[in-house]
Amino acid sequence: MPFSTSENDLSYMAGLLDGEGCIYIGLRQGYHALSASVVSLNRAVLDWAATKFGGSVRNRTNGAYKPVSVWSLGSSDTIKLLSAIRPWARIKAAQVWLALEYDAQRDNSYGTTVTNEEFALREGFRLALKEAKRTG
Repeated sequence: MPFSTSENDLSYMAGLLDGEGCIYIGLRQGYHALSASVVSLNRAVLDWAATKFGGSVRNRTNGAYKPVSVWSLGSSDTIKLLSAIRPWARIKAAQVWLALEYDAQRDNSYGTTVTNEEFALREGFRLALKEAKRTG
């Protein structure tokens, strides 16, 4: 899987995520998943991100709005990216920190039942990240 370690690429990606991106912990069917995405009218910049850092790009239409493209990255790749761009994150620095803390503190055991305590921890991080997005 591609992953650029060039400071130019990492700082550019940090700016792209700061300005046009979203870091989130989704909750679906009782499971939490960390992701990052960027939406843009310019597909070329998102194809660049996929080439440098992995993930996928898809097109999306929104009725009356112009069609956009969406780059998205899964959980383990999101952690790798956020760890690498952390020094350059500005607007979303608190969100990057929360996402990395979420990963550091959660039980990463696969195939095990999530305890009530673990679910509460993950949900607390999800809500804190949601609040950080709302307040800046």
